[in-house]
Amino acid sequence: MQGQTPSGDAASPLAGQTVTVEGVVTADLRAGTLQGFYVQEEGIDADGDSTTSDGVFVYCGTNCANVSSSTIGVGDRVRVTGTVGEFVTATQITAGAGGAALVKAGVGMPAATTLKLPLAFTERERYEGMRVTASGVVTNNFTLGRGGSFDIADSRLQTFTQVNAPSTAGNAAYTADLKNRFIRIDDGTRAQNPDPEVFARGGQPLSADNTLRGGDTVTATGVLGYSNDGWTGIGSLDTYRIHASAQNVQVQATNPRSDTPDAVGGSLRVGSMNVLNFFTSLVTSNSGCTPNGTDSANSRGANNCDEFLRQRTKTVKAILGLNPDVLGLLEMQNDFDKGANSSVANLVGALNAEAGAGTYAYINPGAKVGTDAISVAMIYKPASVSPVGQLAKLDNSYDPSYIDNCSRPTLAQTFQSNANGGRFTAVMLHLKSKGSACGALGDTDRGDGQGNAWKAREQAAGVIGRWLATNPTGIQEDDRILMGDYNAYEMETPLSILADAGYGNLFSSSAYSYQFDGQWGSLDHALASASLKAQVTGQTKWHINSDEPTVLDYNTEFKTANQISGLYAPTPFRGSDHDPVLVGLNLTAQAPLASAASTSLSASPVSLSVTSGGASAGSTVTVSTQNYSGGNLTVSTSNAAGLTVSAPATAAPNGSFTVSVTAPAGTAAGTYPVTVTTAGDGGTPSSNLTINVNVSRPVSATVNHLVISQAYGGGGNSGATLKNDFVELFNPSTSALSTSGLFLQYTSTAGTFSSTAGSSNNLALPATIIQPGAYYLVQMAAGAGGTQNLPAPDATGDAAMSATGGKIALVTKLGTLSGPTDNTVVDFVGWGAANAFEGSAAAPATATSTSGTTGILRKQNGCTDTDQNGSDFAAAAPSPRNSTAPVNTCN
Repeated sequence: MQGQTPSGDAASPLAGQTVTVEGVVTADLRAGTLQGFYVQEEGIDADGDSTTSDGVFVYCGTNCANVSSSTIGVGDRVRVTGTVGEFVTATQITAGAGGAALVKAGVGMPAATTLKLPLAFTERERYEGMRVTASGVVTNNFTLGRGGSFDIADSRLQTFTQVNAPSTAGNAAYTADLKNRFIRIDDGTRAQNPDPEVFARGGQPLSADNTLRGGDTVTATGVLGYSNDGWTGIGSLDTYRIHASAQNVQVQATNPRSDTPDAVGGSLRVGSMNVLNFFTSLVTSNSGCTPNGTDSANSRGANNCDEFLRQRTKTVKAILGLNPDVLGLLEMQNDFDKGANSSVANLVGALNAEAGAGTYAYINPGAKVGTDAISVAMIYKPASVSPVGQLAKLDNSYDPSYIDNCSRPTLAQTFQSNANGGRFTAVMLHLKSKGSACGALGDTDRGDGQGNAWKAREQAAGVIGRWLATNPTGIQEDDRILMGDYNAYEMETPLSILADAGYGNLFSSSAYSYQFDGQWGSLDHALASASLKAQVTGQTKWHINSDEPTVLDYNTEFKTANQISGLYAPTPFRGSDHDPVLVGLNLTAQAPLASAASTSLSASPVSLSVTSGGASAGSTVTVSTQNYSGGNLTVSTSNAAGLTVSAPATAAPNGSFTVSVTAPAGTAAGTYPVTVTTAGDGGTPSSNLTINVNVSRPVSATVNHLVISQAYGGGGNSGATLKNDFVELFNPSTSALSTSGLFLQYTSTAGTFSSTAGSSNNLALPATIIQPGAYYLVQMAAGAGGTQNLPAPDATGDAAMSATGGKIALVTKLGTLSGPTDNTVVDFVGWGAANAFEGSAAAPATATSTSGTTGILRKQNGCTDTDQNGSDFAAAAPSPRNSTAPVNTCN
């Protein structure tokens, strides 16, 4: 039936015909998304033709429950009648109700055919539908969490340019051969995000403590099929795969985890580490774990405080495990202008909370480094080393061919050993990624293995070499180490350019720090000048990240409650996607130089809340100086919101002072930054921090009606937690208020309200009494997504509300409404791009797409009502409250 396929895929010669076959059930996948089962001839009935398969998939679809009048299962001989066809090039028989008959139960399964890797892709169809067994090394576990699948190969698949010079022809040939070397193992379903994920060590499900690492050795036995992983896009492949169960996949932990990096020797340890978008400005919500709120437009890291604390814990554990004296950090939020409230300061604070006060300090650029949302950063141990000279920054102001909106600015700092005065310059760089071309250069992928932006990286490497020759830190020092994410593999041109400039790679081409598309190599390098290389005592890449399944990271999206807890542990493993690099040094003694003076500021509290026209609020700023022998520091403040800020003109080194803030009457509600700056004698050292001031409008004492306190239109949308849209009412007054005779009307941002009583956008509220400070929840339409029901609603309507904006009116009479000032209107809210609203502006948009992750919430839990939608409401995560919610008394 499969036809003779000596050299590749071929459609069945019986396609479209009705056939009857007998065989043994080798895999029963009817209950899953594949909706069928495999049958194979018993050994005595096999045709003996090595170019044809003895097995086939039987697709029963919606008829799987009654495909046979008898109970059939694995090991039973059955007779199947159905129509032959091809599905994604895989031959199958489509059987209807009663299409399979039990011939004999429990005859046992045919022996599995051994497939030895590498195996030409064109030779695999002859085994399609048959029981097979294959052994290999895990080379791709990226899809393990989402698709319950992974790849094994004859050995780890190295990235072409990790071991070969760039070459268009060579890369094409190498890439074409890769599919002959690996085979995918999956769980026999195309379901996404399975719980549990069954493949890991010891035949037990995947967990934070039971992993499946790249380099582990696997033997898998199952049925060979051909399909994709259940989605279109990154990770999913249309390929041959062995459908296997957990008990038929044996894993040998040939690449065990290491709780500490390999020894590097030396008296100083220098490293670099990608921290995978460590942002203290969170994406969707911030309940106070950082002082920097949310920034959904620019933040790339944790969505919320739960994720951020999980991320920070893993990052801290990894750094403490490295135990570096100097460490370069990559993908740190570029918010150095926030001083003590910056992301690098937050991380150092968390490190010192575990390692001891003052164990680590950070190099503070004092301002954003370039224009990208992320930057490199540096931290160090003041007990071991001292920064000398100046922090040097390479951008296009030095050389226009260093395009700093493609490759991020490079930082250099000279450090001096406190033990013997030995010095070296640490250079931290992050070159342009391969994902897209550098627009100014048009350097799209040439197919030679270097990917996009090859020219941007080459130019940057050339400039870095010339720049370092000028001793940009102001210290004459030939001992230099260049670390970071080069976004270039070992044999690519930027590494050759830097080698020609005198910087040799400390690692061989067999090293790896990154896994992409099942291929392995190093994007993270340590290059040293010849003089420093002679002082290197060892180097290692600590494989805590690239070998691990991505699903073991800190993120909580697409995970069940069980997975959120079971797949996470407060350990260094899978805190990022790159492995950290560590180098040991024994520096040659030198006559010590005077250390540079520095200042850092911290504030308590880091954010203030004031009412416009109300009393002031204060924050205590603490000054910490190092190597500074001058007089008092000058203090200055600035803000762009017209806030009244008072602070002393000077402050003592290592002293403290108070910053007081008031908001004049009429200040619009919002969050405003106040920058505090200190400077020493001659302006050096200087430092600054940001105190965020939350301004609210005073509550009107005359509010005597029900208000719309919350609206959410993203219920059931993709990515939403809640299944339904809703509107929340609130009684801010001191008297009980009735809903009798009231209506809720909804329309789109530019729509017209309907006066039709039966319209789905109109709801007559049931008559009830809402007590002072009580809420009233109205459930609206449901979407197809979401995982949680609303609290028990007090009323139910049918309006399908927009996730991004709309208009809602609470009225005494249905009508088309000309706007919020109509005499039938009790309360009116327009948000997003609404063309009508109370006051001078609409409430903020609740989403930038239809993902439906935020709603609009009236401030002060519903108490703020100044008839200004723009300032009375904020966009935030929805928090529906019904009549049983705790009472909120407005002052």
